[in-house]
Amino acid sequence: MVTSASSTLPATSGLSRKALARAVGAATIGNALEWFDWSTYSAFAAIFSLQIFGGHGGSALLSALAVFGVGFLMRPLGGALIGAFADRHGRRSALVLSVVLMAAGSLLVGITPTFAQAGMWAPAVLTLARLIQGLSVGGDYGASPIFLSEIAPPRHRGLVSSLHYVSLTFGLLAASLLGWILSAVLTRHELATWGWRIPFLLGAAAALWGLYLRSSVQESALFVQARSQERPKDVPSARRTPALILRVIGMTSLGSIAFWTITSYLPNSAVHVLSAGSVFAASSWALLIFLALQPAVGWLSDRIGRKPLLISYSAGFLILGYPLVAGVRIGSAGTLFWVMLLGLIVFSGYSAISAAFLAEQFPTKTRSTGVGIAHNVSSALFGGTAPYLLAKLDQSGDTAWFAGYVMAAAVVSGVLFLRIPEARGKALDS
Repeated sequence: MVTSASSTLPATSGLSRKALARAVGAATIGNALEWFDWSTYSAFAAIFSLQIFGGHGGSALLSALAVFGVGFLMRPLGGALIGAFADRHGRRSALVLSVVLMAAGSLLVGITPTFAQAGMWAPAVLTLARLIQGLSVGGDYGASPIFLSEIAPPRHRGLVSSLHYVSLTFGLLAASLLGWILSAVLTRHELATWGWRIPFLLGAAAALWGLYLRSSVQESALFVQARSQERPKDVPSARRTPALILRVIGMTSLGSIAFWTITSYLPNSAVHVLSAGSVFAASSWALLIFLALQPAVGWLSDRIGRKPLLISYSAGFLILGYPLVAGVRIGSAGTLFWVMLLGLIVFSGYSAISAAFLAEQFPTKTRSTGVGIAHNVSSALFGGTAPYLLAKLDQSGDTAWFAGYVMAAAVVSGVLFLRIPEARGKALDS
């Protein structure tokens, strides 16, 4: 929720440039490490699936993608629990908690025994690790982008908060680049038997740096202000805004489907017909260009508003729904690159401003809880299931149904975007 542009600016608008840079750095670097750990699973799923699940390539990949989806089921719980924690104890405390959980989950994946060593205990351990990671990343989405939006001056909120997706994409890109490097220096057998563990172990170690950065950051002044004005009976509760949460779920459904279809399913599908190195290379270049677009689109939203970009993004996927799904029949690395890039360019109309636009939907007292629940329920229902659903439909030759699914989500999101008020340049409601 927002107040008028003439309202008194929040205390965060008075941050020095150095203090703002330090706070932004702590939030974004920690977020990049979180998403490196989270996305490493999807980047390497097709490679380690046989080791953990046994069987043959197709069934093992489906099992790995199913566990990928299970991780998403924990995201709403993480968003609710850690979001509520952030609304009561501060954004900084929630940022620290989420990175500790992510490090634990990544370490557990890295030491998961193989199916040959432990039988069904292997997928059970992997599932537990993924549940912990889901709890972490769900909670982080109610803390990291909210923190960035609250410390940003209102007239630059789009630009500053776009750094959330810059850091998120940097984490994805780092996972893809590491896969590219490992596939170049290791044989296919080495990568499949033990090399895939390296990124998870590195991620767990790097999370210690994220822990240090996040524990040293200053609390959001807007949160401190809201807490100082809170009466004893004002206990933050998402139950007071169920209609708003449902509306935000609808607005984020398309983004959840599109993002994980583009960044997870397409590369994992292509790895069965292309070399791992060429798949990682195509993905890395597409993600690098996508990363560079985020600040530019965030800056543009501070000039022309959030709504024109959100509506254009919905219209883009309404038009591209079928061509994007047709891209699952990847025949070359060049085709994979262009299909991914086209989808990510359209997606930028949402991703670059999602942190700002989601923060603008809720008051400070329930902002982390509301965003944490709404975004993560959407991710669980639509994002985590998208790669598995498309894989099943692709096996039966029914991918046109998935295209219709994408287009229907585009219509729902577009209609809801038309109804929200423009929040460009307005102070967040405390």
